[in-house]
Amino acid sequence: MNPWRPLPLDLTRAEGTHPLMTPTTAPLGAVRDAWATVLGHRDFGDDENFNRVGGHSGAALRISKILRTELGRPVPIKLLFAHPTVRGQAKAIAGTEAPQTTETAPATGTAPTIETARA
Repeated sequence: MNPWRPLPLDLTRAEGTHPLMTPTTAPLGAVRDAWATVLGHRDFGDDENFNRVGGHSGAALRISKILRTELGRPVPIKLLFAHPTVRGQAKAIAGTEAPQTTETAPATGTAPTIETARA
């Protein structure tokens, strides 16, 4: 047996989850799946730091793009850096509302005129 080969992560417990993972909510599952896709493994818990499990700025950018597609709204890379764990990112995403279209009030009065220079 190769002593340097990573041991398989046993995700089947009596409770049905790994002790470092919690039951899945929509943002939590999306973040977890995005991390696994970008990092190429699932050997991380919900409270582990992104950088310690192989993450870097390029990977964070890819995660942001994946989450935008999965959740249907932008997930700023700044949010991912501010919350470096799966759980923290999911909570931050759940705490931000999806962008809504805003109606603008009709303009009152007249529009300003633009003076152009004449030769």
